[in-house]
Amino acid sequence: GVTNPSSVTAAVNVNVAAPLVTVTGVSSIADVPVANGTSLSVAEAALPTTVGVTLSNGTSPTVDVTWAAGSPAYDGSTAGSYPFVGTLTNLPVGVTNPSSVTAAVNVNVAASSDTAIASTLGSVDNTALTITAVPSGTTAGALKAGLSATDSSVQTYTVYESDGTTVVSDGSALTSDDLLVVTAADGSTTASYTITMA
Repeated sequence: GVTNPSSVTAAVNVNVAAPLVTVTGVSSIADVPVANGTSLSVAEAALPTTVGVTLSNGTSPTVDVTWAAGSPAYDGSTAGSYPFVGTLTNLPVGVTNPSSVTAAVNVNVAASSDTAIASTLGSVDNTALTITAVPSGTTAGALKAGLSATDSSVQTYTVYESDGTTVVSDGSALTSDDLLVVTAADGSTTASYTITMA
């Protein structure tokens, strides 16, 4: 047989690796409001560049984030809420993101405050706030049907007599000095255009 007269022993070193640290969550991010007409590049510049994350070891560091537009695609000229998804970057040493946890934020485009109009009846001056050369006999309804917002937003139109308080019904013929009140898509911005018949 085999003997061990010198009592030789074996030693083994066991190295225990630190547990894997992973991203388990992302802090919520407040919606980002922008004005109507804000370009994608300006909207993206308004987004945070860092976000707080929660790690599997209980710590909550801040990491960098890179944003991409979601669906529906961002349209700065149309009021609404547009989601953006953020990829986490520059994670701390030893931290991984195996579940591909992402950040999320909504960019909220405000309704348009534009009151500029175009008309198929007469000539519009959006600076002087006049509509001139409106064909004689044109009704309030016909004038309103021929109006559109120059920024393609949804405006509302009301025609008043020259006193500014008496509404001209859609079937009534317009007269010079009637007023067209344009309410912008935001529901609060208004402009009054003086109407002059041809």
